[in-house]
Amino acid sequence: MNYQDLLKELTIGLQAAGEKNIALSLADPPLDPDEARKQSMANVAEPIAKAIRDGVHFDVKGVATCAEISEMSASGDMSEGDMWGVSDSGSVVQPDGTFLNVSAGDLILFDGEKWGIFLHIELAAYATKAELQNAVNLLAQLISSHASRTDNPHQVTAAQVGAATPNDLLRMRYAATNTLRFYRGVLAS
Repeated sequence: MNYQDLLKELTIGLQAAGEKNIALSLADPPLDPDEARKQSMANVAEPIAKAIRDGVHFDVKGVATCAEISEMSASGDMSEGDMWGVSDSGSVVQPDGTFLNVSAGDLILFDGEKWGIFLHIELAAYATKAELQNAVNLLAQLISSHASRTDNPHQVTAAQVGAATPNDLLRMRYAATNTLRFYRGVLAS
């Protein structure tokens, strides 16, 4: 699945999460606030986790102000897939000098050329700033731990990544051995 299709699927999933969270806030009888907060965070995390499993590259960096993100744009200190939570409202300067208007609670994504609003979470109803930072840190930790796995969780083959297979290694060893034998014979004569 390409990047744009994955973003579209993720957007649909996050919109559904928003609808679930609206239903949570309207529940009759009202839910326990802690339970409602946990469920609403799970609703948002589910489509993000699915996107990660499906292979999109996001690097959740943390939470920053508009000025801090603008400085990254000016210095070129960002990569495709970098994602930041915006902690204030205002404008982010794009690498090309244009502006992206954002609100506190926006999650913005750098697509390799420009920043875009990935989603907006109305944080006041669901989480404190400390809870948001903890959630962002946990998401970053989960992505990092998945990316550093060496047990081949996606069952990628050597051929898919262009690596040498065991048969290739045997052929190379055979060729190297024959080459050494040839040169030894040349040098001995």
